Amino acid sequence: MLGPHFSGAVRPCQVLPLPLRLALGHTKMPQATVLVAEDDRDLRRMICLVLRECGCQTVEAADGIEALQACQCLDRPIDLVIANVVMPHLSGWDLAARLRRAYPAIKVLMMSDYEQLNCQHAGPIIPRDQLGPVTDLLRKPFSIFSLSDRVRQILDP
Repeated sequence: MLGPHFSGAVRPCQVLPLPLRLALGHTKMPQATVLVAEDDRDLRRMICLVLRECGCQTVEAADGIEALQACQCLDRPIDLVIANVVMPHLSGWDLAARLRRAYPAIKVLMMSDYEQLNCQHAGPIIPRDQLGPVTDLLRKPFSIFSLSDRVRQILDP
């Protein structure tokens, strides 16, 4: 994979280095609001930084409960939720299921570094057909380019 890989151990920064910004500038995305639910603060901030560089508006949440509250408080619709599978208080799967019930058209991209998503820490598997056809999984670690490409594919199929 090209570019930095994100697995959770990243250093926070305010601006991406110029070569990465230029490379991401070629990633065309529709204007969208993306909710990022990730309990690792540095990884969450980096994902939001990359998405903003690609033209998205981002909303951050440290866990599933915070993500639900953010959805209820926003004055604009969420186009995509990017959620970690394993988070405190409310798993990514449970978050996706609740959001799907409230907002049937919402798109969800799950992230996980687990090889088996039915491990005891991830909770029960929810079949993809219950989460909607646009739900996808991004394996950690991932590059900024694979993140931006996957988000672009989901938002603009």
